Amino acid sequence: MSGHSVTSRFRVLLVRVCVLICLACVLLSSASAGGRTKILFRFKPSQGAHPWNAMVLDSAGNLYGTTQQGGIIPCGPQHGCGTVFELAPQPDGTWIEQVLYRFRGGTDGDLPYSGVIFDGAGNLYGTTAGGGSSSYGIAYELSPAVGEWTETLLHNFPTGKGDGEYPGPIVFDKSGNLYGTTYVGVNPCGDGTVYELSPIQGGWTENPLHCFSNDSDGFGPSSAVIFDPAGNLYSTTYIGGPNGEGTVFELSQSGGMWTETILYSFGTDGPGIYPYSSLARDQAGNLYGLIYGGVFELTPSEGGWTYSAIYVSPGGAHGIAPNSLIIDEAGNLYGTGEGGTSSNCNGVGCGVVFKLTHRKKGWQMTVLHNFPGGAGGASPLGGLVMDQEGNLYGTTYDGGKRGCGGGCGVVFEIERIPH
Repeated sequence: MSGHSVTSRFRVLLVRVCVLICLACVLLSSASAGGRTKILFRFKPSQGAHPWNAMVLDSAGNLYGTTQQGGIIPCGPQHGCGTVFELAPQPDGTWIEQVLYRFRGGTDGDLPYSGVIFDGAGNLYGTTAGGGSSSYGIAYELSPAVGEWTETLLHNFPTGKGDGEYPGPIVFDKSGNLYGTTYVGVNPCGDGTVYELSPIQGGWTENPLHCFSNDSDGFGPSSAVIFDPAGNLYSTTYIGGPNGEGTVFELSQSGGMWTETILYSFGTDGPGIYPYSSLARDQAGNLYGLIYGGVFELTPSEGGWTYSAIYVSPGGAHGIAPNSLIIDEAGNLYGTGEGGTSSNCNGVGCGVVFKLTHRKKGWQMTVLHNFPGGAGGASPLGGLVMDQEGNLYGTTYDGGKRGCGGGCGVVFEIERIPH
């Protein structure tokens, strides 16, 4: 597969996602029912632009995340090659941003669509979808230093036959190994991979765990994997599979070999296609994810899994953003979406934060916040993170300060409503 073809396929995915989002209508007509929403920070191009993925919290309550563009190093027509940032709360209630790292493009990496994660020593890890020795992305580590943090290259994608291209988010296992997906890859893994990165003396080594084959088990796995207590991996493919509309899969290990099982192929029954999200898992082992126009649940049952569309947006395409859900200890689900009641974003709303609560008669959708556009932010494409008090934090792709066209994005907080 040529580099031009792979790049085109990756761009097609992003275009399709944006088209789906732009088709979204108003997400319910109810007023916001969340706690007070505060804008913590508004990006400007030198600090970062267009955050795309969820942030993480450290033990002190500081937020860490990435912007896919921005910084001071130009990458073609973009506003910079992307940044990694920290937001720290201050005693007076304000937040201060520090740019920890500005990507430089080329072998250094650019387009950090994925967020970052911590190891036990306080180092940050992530991936970029561009740059590296072959221009198909890197996995990196950032270590604290005076001024900007120090970057260590963990892996260039691809390094050879069977490797992946355009890596997505990564996660740690209990032994310190990293796991992730790539959207496409090098034959025989042209339709994407799941891989493991393991630390060795003097560096890291990659082990491809599974190669996808479009029609049989999916194409384009770009979301994070999650673990169950037994060490099995779960995630989604955006399209492909027996019906061509995406899959949910499991990878289980036995004797050093990983075996894939398709848990559900979208288009089989019930509403829902294109599961462009990572999964959330509750304490009972049920899996939850986002589909084009709704939220689904997979429940383990004897001999397989049972699929349910627990929320379907009125009118079909209806304001569910292509990212991840989070789940609290009570089993409530939280996510972000397009649509909403504002008329400031091309007449389709500027986005919402929502909550799904399980009731006796089903799931109840509550809109926690409607974004107003402009200085208040628009297009919350990234996921959410919750602190120990139940406050939610997230980002918007647009809005905020002038610059970057419709704004470079904001970081927001939704305070927990006391019960």
